[in-house]
Amino acid sequence: MAQKHKKTVGSVRVLWAGNAQGDAELKYIGASNDRDPILTVVGGTTPNNTTTGYSAEDVNLDGVVKYIGADNDRDPILTNVGSTTPEQHTDAAVAVSFRWSLLRPLGSARPS
Repeated sequence: MAQKHKKTVGSVRVLWAGNAQGDAELKYIGASNDRDPILTVVGGTTPNNTTTGYSAEDVNLDGVVKYIGADNDRDPILTNVGSTTPEQHTDAAVAVSFRWSLLRPLGSARPS
């Protein structure tokens, strides 16, 4: 099985951040985008709500799912697809061109 969706940086295994759908694509807009699941988890029509717990929608792995505000889970998706071209999407074959999200144990501190 190909391991294009992760790599080693130094001695740390990393993944590209934002695939809230788990479908090997990173999309900000359009059908099956990775932004909508975040909004759904926080309440759909109330984007300022948050939920706690680790889930696929917790893109930045801080234990809180947020759609808007500081440290939200939506911005990493936009950044990784190219914030000036949100219609762009990628698959695991080109993931190396994206920023990487460090894998860390649940409950550990977020890197600064």
